[in-house]
Amino acid sequence: MADPPRKHRKLNLPAQPIHSMFTAPPIPSLSQCREEFVDEDSKLACRNMEGTVTLVVTTQFTILPQLGRLSQQVPVETWSDNWTELLQLYNPNQLGKHVWDWEGTQLVPHYDLQPVKTFENAWKENIQGLNGFLPFQILQERWGNSNPGWHRNDGAKKTPSSRRKKVTDFIEKLSLCPHWTVQQALRFLQTHCTNMTVDKIARNLKDEYLEKLMAAIKAKSSTSI
Repeated sequence: MADPPRKHRKLNLPAQPIHSMFTAPPIPSLSQCREEFVDEDSKLACRNMEGTVTLVVTTQFTILPQLGRLSQQVPVETWSDNWTELLQLYNPNQLGKHVWDWEGTQLVPHYDLQPVKTFENAWKENIQGLNGFLPFQILQERWGNSNPGWHRNDGAKKTPSSRRKKVTDFIEKLSLCPHWTVQQALRFLQTHCTNMTVDKIARNLKDEYLEKLMAAIKAKSSTSI
């Protein structure tokens, strides 16, 4: 049976470079394009008609990337394959929350650590993501060691993220102890660190202290919280 014909939608816009229709605000047509062509299959074409551009889009992109100012001149065909790959691997809505730059051979997201007051939210940011952004674990694994990484080699981002990671790594180690779970580890830290913020604890966590604490917990591993 032949495939049903694809639906094409047309949008008449003032003549402008094609790349500008797929870049970040303040371009007025961007939000309209994102909503108008959601969930289509991918190809794009345009033609000049009496001072207008008729844009015919059937796109595989459920969400288009917000390109940073320095990457707005990058042609769509340069980043489209990489964006398609990311859409297949990660949550499209979370991808769409970030601003992206084209860095040599790949799209690299921007990210700022989210303010957290509890160990539960620090863990959630790491595993699930907070405020609609990608999980920090994914950002670190995929773009943490690239040059530039998501942190753009900015010490004001790298240092706090390294400290925050020490906390989440410790939560994971606790959860792997016999009879422990992530929830038990979170409850343990929340109970015993009531007078300190997550970031303050992260700044003061010393490796030797963590080793002693882990040894004490393992020695009592037959007792659950």
